[in-house]
Amino acid sequence: MLLVLLAAGPVTATATADRAELRLSEHATLTLTVEGDAPLRVTPPASWLPGVAAAWRLRPLAPARVEDVSPTRQRWTLTLHADPNVPGEAPLQLALVRVTAGDDAAPREVTFPPLALRVVATVVLGRDQPRPPTDVEEPAAAVPATRGAWPATVAFALVVTLLTALSWRRRRCAKSATPETPRSRFERELADLRGGDATQFPARLSAAVRNYVEAVDGLPALRRTPREIEPLAEGAPRLHDLPELLRRCDEARFSPSPLDADSRGTLLAAAAKLAEGPP
Repeated sequence: MLLVLLAAGPVTATATADRAELRLSEHATLTLTVEGDAPLRVTPPASWLPGVAAAWRLRPLAPARVEDVSPTRQRWTLTLHADPNVPGEAPLQLALVRVTAGDDAAPREVTFPPLALRVVATVVLGRDQPRPPTDVEEPAAAVPATRGAWPATVAFALVVTLLTALSWRRRRCAKSATPETPRSRFERELADLRGGDATQFPARLSAAVRNYVEAVDGLPALRRTPREIEPLAEGAPRLHDLPELLRRCDEARFSPSPLDADSRGTLLAAAAKLAEGPP
């Protein structure tokens, strides 16, 4: 629990998770609380994940609520859905919030304590476990055959050797493959849009941008209009042009004629800037 002393009284900020360890296929539920003198006002950050945020995707499960805990104090509570993108044990540090409590009109910055969450990539196997990967196996010794059958025997042995080598290489590639991050997925979608259907371009670009911003910045872009996103994006310089980009996509979606190549290129360039630099 983190205590921040304000002029009118103490403000407490807590962050808890419903589990300490989870797999990549699972999610955790985070509960954030801030308690202080009434009236209590809490302003969430534009992004819950400061810095490099590709390891997690956070989104609110419901609007924050404020309730009375005594005649003079109130508690603010918000629940977040946390999806891991990569395995690891690094503490999950949330962004700070701005708090105004009691008669103190000056907002204060309050930081939540880091959450110790361990993400593992192992899979629990059942009773019938598949055979583990093995090295290239030597083909069985050829059975002596008559002179007329030896070409078929040699050909069969070559096919077996080739298939075994291909299987071994496929397993090696699968081991070395890294999980796709929101940024790499976003860049791949932008590359696909450069040669895609012009009539579907605005809708596909808008969906790609909204999914990326929500995954990386924790901004509820999938459920907000450009006008509603505008105040949420003010605190992040990287997202300054986001509302205008979404507005232009919406205008193009309902236009009677598809965008020309130059207009599509301009929108793609604006979207690509979202993936430049941090987070």
